[in-house]
Parts: sequence; structure tokens; C-alpha cells
Amino acid sequence: MQTDTQEPDSQGLRPKRRFLKSVMGVFAGALVCLGAAGAWLTATESGLKTLVNWGQAPLAAALGGSIQISGVSGSLWNELTVQSFDLTMPESGVAVSAKAFRLHWHPTHLFGGTVRIDEVGASDVTIALSPATAPEPVEEETAPFAIPKLPVQLDIRRIDFPIVSLSLDDKTTYQASLNSALESQQDGTLHADLKVATQKDGVPADNLTGTAQIGTGSDAPFTISLTGTLPPDGLVWNLSGLDPAMRRHTDIALDISGTVGDMSGTVSVVAQNMASLDAKITGDLASDAKQIGLQGVLDVMSGDAFGLPVALNGPKDLSFELQLDPDQTLTVPNFQVSQKDLLDAEGSGSLSLQTDAIDASVVLSLSPQIASILDPDLSYQSAEVAAQVSGTLAEPSLTGQVTAQGLSGYDITMGDLVANLSVRGDEDGSLHYETDITGTGVTWPSPDIQALAGSDLTLRSSGSIAQDFQSIGPFQLTIDPLDVAASGALTLASDGAVAGQNLRIQLGNLEKISGLAGIDLKGAAQVDLTGLGVTSDGGVSTQVNIALQDLFVLDPETTDRIGPTATLAASISRTTDGAMTIDLESLQARPGAISGKIALSSDLETVQGTVTGAISKKVIPPVPDLTFQSDTVPFTLDVMGPLTAPQATLKTDPIDLKYQAYGIVKSQVSAALTWREAIPVVDIDTKAMVNGEPVTAGLQLIAEQSQLLLNNIAFSGLDAAVTGDVTLPDYALPATGDVTVTAKSIRRATGFAGFAGLDGALSATLTLSAGKNNPTAQAARVKASLDRFAGDDDSIAAGISARSFKLDGSVDDALDLSGLRATVTGQRITAATISLDQADATFSGRIEAGDITLSLAGKDASDPNRSQPISLKAQAGFAAQGETTVVTLATLSGAYGRIPLALVKPGRIVLDPAGLKDVSASLALADGQADVAYTRSATDAATATVQISKLPIAPFLALQGMSDVSGNLDVTLKAQEVAGAVSGTGTIDVSDVKLTGLEQAKGLATQVRLTLKSGRLSATMKGQGPGLEKADISGEVPIVVSLAQPGFALETGAPLTAQADILADLGKVWALVPLPEHAVTGELGVNAQIAGTLDAPRITGTADLADVAYENIELGTIVRHVTGTVRFEDRQIVVESLTGEDPAGSEFAVAGQGELAADATRLSATVKAQNFQVIQNDSMKVWTDIDLAIKLADPDSLISGTVTVRKGEINLAAALPPSIPTLDVQEDGRVTSTDTNGTAGPAIGLDIQINLPGQVFVRGRGLDSEWQGNLTVKGTTAVPRISGLLTARRGKFDIIGKSFALQNSTIRFLAGDRIDPVLGIRGVYQADDLTAIARLAGPASKPEVILESQPSLPEDEILSRVLFGKSKGRLSAAEAVQLAASVSELSGGGSGLDILGSLRRFAGVDVLEVGAGDGGAQVKAGKYIADGVYVGAKQGSAPGSSSVEVEVEVTPNISVNTESGQTDSSVGVQFKWDY
Repeated sequence: MQTDTQEPDSQGLRPKRRFLKSVMGVFAGALVCLGAAGAWLTATESGLKTLVNWGQAPLAAALGGSIQISGVSGSLWNELTVQSFDLTMPESGVAVSAKAFRLHWHPTHLFGGTVRIDEVGASDVTIALSPATAPEPVEEETAPFAIPKLPVQLDIRRIDFPIVSLSLDDKTTYQASLNSALESQQDGTLHADLKVATQKDGVPADNLTGTAQIGTGSDAPFTISLTGTLPPDGLVWNLSGLDPAMRRHTDIALDISGTVGDMSGTVSVVAQNMASLDAKITGDLASDAKQIGLQGVLDVMSGDAFGLPVALNGPKDLSFELQLDPDQTLTVPNFQVSQKDLLDAEGSGSLSLQTDAIDASVVLSLSPQIASILDPDLSYQSAEVAAQVSGTLAEPSLTGQVTAQGLSGYDITMGDLVANLSVRGDEDGSLHYETDITGTGVTWPSPDIQALAGSDLTLRSSGSIAQDFQSIGPFQLTIDPLDVAASGALTLASDGAVAGQNLRIQLGNLEKISGLAGIDLKGAAQVDLTGLGVTSDGGVSTQVNIALQDLFVLDPETTDRIGPTATLAASISRTTDGAMTIDLESLQARPGAISGKIALSSDLETVQGTVTGAISKKVIPPVPDLTFQSDTVPFTLDVMGPLTAPQATLKTDPIDLKYQAYGIVKSQVSAALTWREAIPVVDIDTKAMVNGEPVTAGLQLIAEQSQLLLNNIAFSGLDAAVTGDVTLPDYALPATGDVTVTAKSIRRATGFAGFAGLDGALSATLTLSAGKNNPTAQAARVKASLDRFAGDDDSIAAGISARSFKLDGSVDDALDLSGLRATVTGQRITAATISLDQADATFSGRIEAGDITLSLAGKDASDPNRSQPISLKAQAGFAAQGETTVVTLATLSGAYGRIPLALVKPGRIVLDPAGLKDVSASLALADGQADVAYTRSATDAATATVQISKLPIAPFLALQGMSDVSGNLDVTLKAQEVAGAVSGTGTIDVSDVKLTGLEQAKGLATQVRLTLKSGRLSATMKGQGPGLEKADISGEVPIVVSLAQPGFALETGAPLTAQADILADLGKVWALVPLPEHAVTGELGVNAQIAGTLDAPRITGTADLADVAYENIELGTIVRHVTGTVRFEDRQIVVESLTGEDPAGSEFAVAGQGELAADATRLSATVKAQNFQVIQNDSMKVWTDIDLAIKLADPDSLISGTVTVRKGEINLAAALPPSIPTLDVQEDGRVTSTDTNGTAGPAIGLDIQINLPGQVFVRGRGLDSEWQGNLTVKGTTAVPRISGLLTARRGKFDIIGKSFALQNSTIRFLAGDRIDPVLGIRGVYQADDLTAIARLAGPASKPEVILESQPSLPEDEILSRVLFGKSKGRLSAAEAVQLAASVSELSGGGSGLDILGSLRRFAGVDVLEVGAGDGGAQVKAGKYIADGVYVGAKQGSAPGSSSVEVEVEVTPNISVNTESGQTDSSVGVQFKWDY
């Protein structure tokens, strides 16, 4: 057992060895099999096909495409042929196809270290290039330059591709042939030959031929020779992607020789008619720091092709050095470019190929001459551009600066311009930039822009740019001091598309552009562009939103109409073919809203669209009394046609308006734009219905190239018409043309314009022309005639009328209003009581200086009994001197009645912006003189004087009907203002007053003394004359006066004082009053004081009447022993006692009280009397009981109560005497007339009951009657209205010689505006065979006498029966004559034949009658030989019928008559009594 374990068993190793041998055998067999398989795969056609089938799929997957190989033959170890080879790689856009590919080489030469290829090529190769997305390039580390040393030598005897077809992505196809050979030697020297030729469409194109020998040592040879031709349509230029306009026929020549350590040569590149480069090349590629240098001339022949001005064409010296350091840093120690007298540039830099660190700088100096080359309007003294780059390629930083001094152009000058730019890169490859551009000492072309931009302007911007330059932003831009800011972001797609995000422009202060806009403007504006998109094919779309805030425009009124905000929303789109659409979604502001859509064609030659909107009535400038019936004015605008000449129509919807009393309905405005042979024509029409009458207006604008025509100016309506045509040559003044205005009546037109109540016929023509002396001035002439002018009582020309007014005016320059001339003539002008036969006024000069004349003549008929002639002639001139205007009154003369007026010397008035500055004038007035002087020396200092000397008052009082009064008036007023305090003194004296024919009137005079001081005006007045035992009045009132700013006002709340002490003999004073029909005697005493304020005066004192007597001579009213006291206490007035009596001793009494107020006086009083005789004269006697209440309180003043007529006697014989003409007698200017139309006093209400219980007797003129009744008086004292009825209690009246008894007779008052009662008086006469009735009927102003009878007979038959007791047919001739006279008397006649009247006047008797007596016809004649004594005689036709009659009136109630005849005599007593 031990032995087995201690010694190995050789037999145990044998199986292992056998196993190993087996394995090795299998491996050797496998190797043999693999070798056999490899030989089969590479050396036999069947094997090659199998190998191709196995390898196509993996190779296609590795290349990212597809491969098709067919027709493989030969062997990889000698000569290989492939009939077809197709390779497609979609990702790279490359497709390659080859036919008859062949490779003939000798693999056995590899054992000698040489790769020998006898031939490689293909009979036909096709390459197709199409657009594709290439994979991101893989960055590879760069190695130092060196000819790679191969482990074997290359010996390629022939490279032959006779036909190579290239198909590019633009469908262009080129045919090329490539023949080349390449050989590398054992020492590393590389030899190469190259020949490439291309054709396009069978025409030779690119051609390149070259040889090279490059060694690997410092002394090794280095030679390169290359020549070539590149036509503009060749393959090389096509593959470059350069713009075809930039491609030129180019010849290339490169010739370098020497060694690797010291080489030199030349290079020549000539781009036909564009640029050429001729330069020397030197280099050292053997040193550690490898260098290449170039120095030569770059000649630019077509700089415009590079975007350069043509003036920059020409040769430019160019040199640079390029060095590669051992640390792999690429350095440019020096770089220079210069062009004589234009520019110099130099720079340097370095780039680390290991760390990508970069550091470079360049400075470009531009001479002043280059400014005009860049822009003819630009100049500067010096300019320089400097830039520096640092950092890494991944995160570069760039700083740059542009400076210029003395820069000017486009009417802008600038002292210094500095532009700074800073760009830095981030780790993500993006760039961030900041820039600021500052200009100092800037002057702008206009003051408005200068005020807007200032002398210092700064533009700042910052933002980011993506690494691929396909996105910019977000960015910000600000411009100071304009307060403009912009922000947003842009995205740039690889296909050229652009998208904007959050684009915004802000104008923070619109006030800065006020001067530029020409209006006052404030507020802020913001513009947002949302969804901005620009497609690669040119399509554009965006949403535009504009917002205006805190607006202020022009003035507060305009701002209120526009509103503080406005917004605009619109979308703008442009299709790829160029068609554009603007969709205005809304334009909203306080004036209204607008929306619509406008479309432009792709060629931008046609436009079509519609815009609708509504203008708010709130923004239309307010016109007084004009109201809109709707809140908005809708309108529609349609546009269509060529963009350069579109057709357009604008139309408002019909709206209704109200102007004063005028209804304006269906008001509509329309405008149409048309074209007449490329000339725009705009027709504007307006129409409306004004109070049912059509009104139209129109205008045609024609915008010709050299002039603007305003044709067919027209207005029609309101009885007026306007027509005309105006031309503006060169679209500027002076205009030419005529405008005519006609109106058959101006009433409607002026009423519509707010001047109601004017009438007349108007004809006017305005003629526009160029100035005669200055053809550039706008001249104009107006000729107008207004006939039959009249102004209603409620118009601005109330009471004024004229036969005609004529105006002829012209102006040489309407803009500066120079050369003005005008003449106005009026004929037959009346105003109230003034009537002018003619009035003439002229003006000549200019607006700031001219002369005026005035002449008028006429009369004043304010006094209906005597008109006063008036006349006036004046000549004045005025001239502006800076801010002062001087008016000189050269002449003035005239008269009013017998009062002459004349200017003593030229007057002068000076005005300045503060108002009146200086006045001096002297007038001769009647026989006196008035002098006025005023001077303002400061804003609070002035002096004024008024002096009136020896002015006779007689002519002025004569105008008031007081021609018997004379005297003189003297006035002196002086005042001065110093530091705002006004003081002064004055006197007013009326002296030497006389009344013609009244000796007692001598010595009348009044003196008034005035003092102004400390804001109080003091006055004292003393009167003297017959009957004025004392007349002292004084007082002091508060007053605010300014002379420097002329004006005064009473201080109604400040204290005032006044005293009055008057004692007068009324008998002596009344003798001076021109009221001869009234007589007053007695004594009046007044003692009163006034305190308090003007608003609330307090009056204390008394007024006493003592033994006053009054007599109305006309009415016979006599009041005696009138005594009384009226007491004033505070604001109360109390009639303590006022009594008197008539001649019979009947008394009256007045009592009452009232209140004195500033606005009105209120009084309540009672008047009572018993059996008081109010009238006592020959025609009337009246006794009454009076009980009246008087209330004076506007507007409720009233007289009410009752008046009872106890007894009345009316004598018609005295009241209505025979008709004798009444003549107006004028004596010494005093007029007495029967005219009772006077100026009424205040209208006081009436409510009086008049009772007539009886005993009102009316006698005379054949009437003897008694009346009774009741009357009511209403209305006012100005227009009383009487109603009621009077009836006759008894009576008779004699007519046609017979007595008629009154029966059922009345007088009725109907309360009309006129007191014209209706008469109903009926008289009855009883004859033997009939009853005759005579009636007086109708209004008292025109009564009618009616004669009737029972039985009914004709009027003349009735008269015959009444007068003669027989029918008309039986009358004698004398009786027929008397009958005719009676008929005439009844009918109101008297103008016919009156035989009896003629005989009575011829005989000198008072009575002559023919009638019937006891014995037949009878004649009676008689005469009043004394008052109350009558003597008459009668003679009948029968014998003994003669008699004498005597009647004596003993008393008014008793008379005695006696008659004595041939046969008998009689005596009788007749009495009558009223009861």
C-alpha cells in the first residue's frame, strides 16, 4: 500500500497524453479545414459569391444603408472583377453605383514591404447626392502636421475611373474622369500625380492638374504644383453652395518649391471681374514652431458683390503669418490689411488646439474719405473699430468698440459716438451679449426732435443667442431719453422659418413725442406681437395688440372726448404667394369702436376690404342746443381695386338730431373715392331733413398732380343756397375761385344758427385770388347785400330794420390780415325810435393797424310830437405797438337835436394786455365842455379825472318836454390809486337854474360834494331855492373801486349811513313843477336816517304833512286840510295818520304800514271816506263812499274793496259840447294834447266792487235819465277789466224834436281788454195811430240807431207820422225837407243837404223848426239871449197863430216860461227833482 502511494504510476499519464494528442490533431485538422475554406472563399468564384452573400447584410447594417454586389469573378489573390456594385446610404444622402470594377495587385510583394497595385478602377461610376440629415460630426483630437509614415511602401501604378457621373440634389449632372498615381518611398517621401476633368452636358467644365513631392525631413524636398480652371457652372462651385450671383470663372495656380524646412512659392487666384489674389508664400514645416506666411495684393473688382461700396474696389495690401507652436497653439503673430487713403486694419491672435483657448484682437481705422463712400450724406472726422476675442471656442468672449468723432449726416450732427459690444459664451454653447451705443453733443434737424431726443442719446440692449444661432433671446432694448423699451425672443429654424415669442415694444412717456406729433400728448403705449411666425417659404402671421394708457391729448376737453385709454387688436397674415390679410378685430376707445378686414393680393397690386364702426356722440364737439337721438353714429367703409388707385366709399347710417326747435332726421354723410385717369376724385355728400324740409350739402375734391380742386361746393336748404369752386395750386395757398351765398330769406338759416328772429334777403360772393403785389399771398374779396332786413323783438337785433346793408371788403393777405379794406353802407335804418337815412363805415389797414371812419344821419322820434335830428361823423385810427394798441380819435362831430357834439382835440386811448392804460379826450357838448383823462402806471396804480364845465341843462331838459328850464352843470371828479388803495374827491354843481315866466323860480341850485377814501364813498348834497327852507342830504356807502383794473362794486354787506333833513313850502315848490292842472299847497318835512347795510338797511325818521291842500283843476277835485305823519322804523313804514276833507267837510282817512326791503317795498293800507265829493265840475259831480284796501307787494299787489256812488250828476251838454276840432297847441316846447296814451305805471291787480244804487242822473243833449247798477273792476291798473250792468230807472230823451220815454234800457260792460260797453237803450214815443220805438244798440265806440214802429212801417213813414202826424205822401215841401234832415240825423249822416241848418246859421238863431200846429203847418225860431234866458217866436199857417215865448231858468230844477199870442197868453212854472 505504501509503495503505491509513494511512486507514480506511469501508466496513469498515458490517457492524458492520448487526450492531448487527440486535441492537437483536431485543432490541426480544423486549421487545415479553415485554410481550405479560406482558400475556397477567396480564390474561387463560388467561394467569393458565398463570401459576398454572407457579408452583404452585416456591411449594409454597419454603413446604415443597403449594398448590392453581383458578378464577382477572379480571385482576391491576383485579379478581382465585380460586374456591379450598388451602395445607398439615406442618412448621408449618398448613392454610389459602379460597373466593371477591377483590382489587379500582387499580394506577394507585401513580404517585401510594398503594396503594389497595378490598376484599380471601374468602367462606369455613378454618384448621386441628395439632401439628407447627416449625423453630428465626431470631434477628433488633432495631431501635429506631418506626412504620415506608412509601415509599407505604396506603389499604385494606375488609378483609372474614365467615367464618373455625379448627380446633385438640384438635378444637375456632371461627368468626370479621374486619373492618378501615388507612390511612397522607403524614406517617407510621397510622390503623387493628379488629373481631374469634368463635363456638364458634354461641355468641358472643371479641370485640375497637379504633382507633388513631399519628404519627411528638414532638408527633404517639398514641391507642389497645381493648376486648374473652375467655371461658374462647374462642379466645384456647385458643391460650394455659393450664391450663383457670386460665382465667377476662376483660374488657380499654386507653385511651391524648396525643402520642408525652407519652402517658398507663389499663389494666384483670379475670379473673373470680381477679385484676384497674387501673393508670395513662405514656410518652415520642419521646426518645432511650424510657420507659413503670405504677403501679396488682394484686388477687389466687384465689391458690390460682397455688399461693399463700389468705391472700395481696388488693390489692398494683405499679409499675415500663421504659426503652430509645439504646445499645439495656432498663432497669428501679425495680420494686416490696408487700402491707400481709406482703411488700415491690423491684428493678432492665438488658438490652442488642445484647450481651445482663443485670444485675438483687431483694430480697423477708417479715414474720413471712406464716409462719403459708405453714404454720400455721411461725414466724420475720425472713426475706429476695435474688437477682442478671449476664452475658449466653446465659451468665447468678445468685446468690441466703435468710436467716431465729428459725425454728421441727414441734418444730424454728433460730437462723439461710442458703441460698445460684449459677447460671452456659456457652457451650453449659447452666447450672451450686451451693447450700448451713446451719442453726445447731438443736434437734430428740428427743435421738436431736439426736445424729444435731447443732446445725449443712449441705446442699450442685452440678450442671448443659441449655439446654433437658431434662437435669439430673451432680449431687451432701451432707448434713452425717449423712454422706449423692447423685449422678446426669436427662434430661427434651419429652413429659414422665424418665430417670435413675447415680443413687446413700450413707449413709457408719450409726452416726449409731443413736439414731433405737433400736439400736446401724454400717456404710455404698449405694442405686443403674439404668435409671430415667418415660414421658410415667406408666409407671415402674427397677432398685434396695442394699448394706450393715461392719455392726454391737446387739452382736457379733447382728452375727455377721446378717453384715457385705447386698444387695438388685429391679426396680420401673409400667404406664401404674398397675399396679405389684415383682420382688424377691434379698435376701441371712448370715441367708439372699429372693426373690419382688409385683403391685399399676392402681387400687392389690389386691395379689398370693409371696415365698420360707430363713433360715440360723446366725442363729437358739443354744439349748444344740439342733441343726438342715438348714442353712436355707425359708419361703413368699403375699399376695393388697385392698391395704387383703390375705389372707396364711406357712409354713415342715418341718424336723428335735435337742434333747438329744429328736428334733424335721417342725417347722413357719404363719401366716394374714384379715379379719373390716375387722378383721385372724392365726392362728399350730406343730406338731412330739417323740420320736414330737405337740406343737402356737397363737395368734390380732385387731387390733380399740380393742384387740388374743390369743385361743386353746394348747400341747399333753409331758404338759402351756397355754390362755388375753389382751386389750390400746388396744394397750397393762395387759392383761387368763387363762393356765392344767396338766401331769399335769412330767417330760417339765421334761426338755425341760433340767431332767431332775423329776416332779409342775402346775396354774397367771396372771391379768392393771389395777391396783386405779392403773388404768394392769399387775397380775398367779399361783396354782400342784405335787403329788407328786420329783427324781431326777441332777436339780437330787436327793433332794428333797414332797407339794405351793403358790404364791399377785400384783403391783400388773408393769413396775416394785411391790406384790409371794407366799406359798409346801410340805408333807411331804424332802431326803436331812431331812424337813419344812411350810415356809412369804412376800414383800411391791417389787423394790427388801420383807419376807421363812420358817418350817419337821421332822427330820433322818441317824442311823438317832435322828432330830433341826429348826425355823427368820426374818424379814428389804431396801431399795435408790441403788446400795446393805441387808438387815436382824429375827428368827431355831430348833433342830437339842438345839442352839438364835437371833439375839441384828437383823443387817445391806449390798451395793453391788462386792459385800459391811457385815455385823454375833450368834447365840446352844447356850450359846455367835457374832459376825460386816465392813466394806469402799474398793475395797482392809476389816476383818473373827469371835468364838465358850464354844461347847459336846458337842451337836455327840453328833450323831456321841459323847455322852460335852464341852468348850468359843472362836474369835477378826481381819483387816484396807489398800491391798490383808491381815493378821490368830486363836486357836482347845478347852478343858475331858471324857469321861463316864473320869477319865483330864481335862485334854484344844488351842490353835491363827494369824497372817496378807504373804501367808502361820502356824499353831501345841499339844495336851495324858493320854498326850500332846508334841504340837506348826506351819506356814506361802502364801495370797492379799482382804477388800475377799472370797475367798482358796492359792498352790500358793509355798514352804510345816510341822513336827510328837508323842510319845504309845497306851494312855492309846486309852482316849479310843470303840472298846471294840479295845485298843491302846505308844508312837507322829512327827517330820516339810514343805517345797517345795503342788503339790510335800517331806516328811522318821519315825514310830516301840515295843512296840505290839493286841487285837480280839470276834475274839480278839492282836498283840504290834509295832515299826517309817516314814520320809518328799522325796515318798517307806518302811516300813523293821514286825513283830509272835501269842501263840504266830508273826511277821508288813510292808514297802513309796510316794509322797506332791498328787493321790493311792501305796503298795506286802507282808504276810507263817507259821502266824499271826488269830482266837482260843470260836466260831472260825484259823491262816494270809499272802503278800499291797498296791498303793494310784487307780484301780488292788489287794490280791493267797494266804492258806492251815493249821488252823481252828469251834464252831457258840458261833457259833450258841439263838435269843435281839437288842436294840439305847442308853447315853448311844452306840448298839451288830448292823447291819453302814456307810459303806464306798475300793473297793480284790481278787485273793486262799484255799487250804483240810484240817483245817478244823466242829463243834457235831449237826455234826462236816472241810472242804477253794479260794476266789478278786475284786471290791473294797466289793463282794467270792467264787468256789470247799468239799467235806466226812468227817463226820456228828445230826438227829431220829440220826446221818447226810456224803457228797458241797459248799458252792459263785458270785462274786455278795452272799455267799450254794449248799449241797449230803448225809447218809446206814443202817437195817435202808432207806437214809435227808437233804439241805440251796439258797442259804445260804434253804436247803431234803429227806428221801429207798431204797426211796422218804413223808417221815413214812421218819422212822417211822428213829426207831422200824417203820412209821407201828404207832406208839404218844407216838411219833406225837415223829414230828410231827420232821416240823416238818425242815420248818423250830416254831410248832405241841411237846409234848416243852413237857414238857422244864416238867421243867427239857436232854434229853427218846421212842424205841425193846431191849425196846420207851423214855424218856430228862437235864441238864448243870456245864460238860462230863451226868447222865441212861432208862426202858424192859420190866422192869429202867431205868438212869442220867453223861458227863464231860475234854478237847475225850476224854470218859468210865458207865451203871449194874438188870441191868448199863458204863464207856467216847470220844476223837476231827482230822487
